[in-house]
Formats: sequence, structure tokens, C-alpha cells
Amino acid sequence: EDFDCTITVPGGLWIVSGFWKWQGLTNPLAVFRNFLICMCWALLVICIGIALPPIRTMRKTYAQDIVPGAIADSTALVEARAAQVERQFESSALTEETISNEDILKL
Repeated sequence: EDFDCTITVPGGLWIVSGFWKWQGLTNPLAVFRNFLICMCWALLVICIGIALPPIRTMRKTYAQDIVPGAIADSTALVEARAAQVERQFESSALTEETISNEDILKL
């Protein structure tokens, strides 16, 4: 004996295509599509919750890693620039002193 169960719907596969086409919250035939939409939203919320760390962890990361590192880098850049400007100022001051000493010798 054959134990296959065959179910037919008058009109053919219109109900299968209707699962993907029917929409609306008040449409009783749109249950499948609405279910898929709700499951996609739930999956998105779960994935975002896993991907983003808690606020307390981010605050700790900012306070202990990102902000002090940025301040240290900024300080190093400012100090390097100040040293460069000081060297340029000293070299220009030496040039002015040399010229003024030569002028004095000429007199």
C-alpha cells in the first residue's frame, strides 16, 4: 500500500505564490509573509545586540584606551612640532647673530 497524502487546492499553486505576495496586517492570508518579516526583525535585533558591546564596556574602552591614547599621540605631535620650531628659531637666531657680528667687524 501507498501511504502518500496528497492535498490539492482548487486553482493550483496560487496559495504558494500568495504566501509571498499577500501583505497587510489585517489580511488573514498574509500570516506567512508577516511572520517572515517579524522573524527578520528579531534576527536583526539579536545580531545587533551581539555585535555591539554593552554601553559600560564601551565607556571603559573609551576611558582607558582610546582617549588616553589620543591624548598621548596629540602630546607627542605638539612636542615634536615645538622642538622643530625651536630648532628653526635657533638656526635663524644664529644666522642673525653672525650677520650682526660681521657688521660690527666691518665698522
